[in-house]
Amino acid sequence: MAVASRIVIVSGKVMADEEIQLSDKEFDDVRALIYKIAGISLGDAKRVLVVSRLTKLVKARGLKSFSAYIDFLDKRSTRQDKQVFVNALTTNLTRFYREDHHFDHLIKYVGRLIAQPDRPKSP
Repeated sequence: MAVASRIVIVSGKVMADEEIQLSDKEFDDVRALIYKIAGISLGDAKRVLVVSRLTKLVKARGLKSFSAYIDFLDKRSTRQDKQVFVNALTTNLTRFYREDHHFDHLIKYVGRLIAQPDRPKSP
């Protein structure tokens, strides 16, 4: 099946590829599930992101709705299925410890704290 190539809003509902609609309840269910699984709170502004990133997962499972996908994740999925869901809704971005000046900063400030003679000792 083709991956959604465009997103439109019709009568207050976000639609991907004009096939699968995300209702308010489904959006709330996705938000509750991502919070339950990963502790991530998705704001109202993430609705289009949810549609664009989950549509291909819904279609890949041969499902016809977001409700069916949410039900699958909640009741019949494996840890790997849940990880795919989390990965789809997150963006991994690492900016720290990529350049030399990050390590210089670490040595300068953290090194000084570690070297303090009166710092608490770990058990």
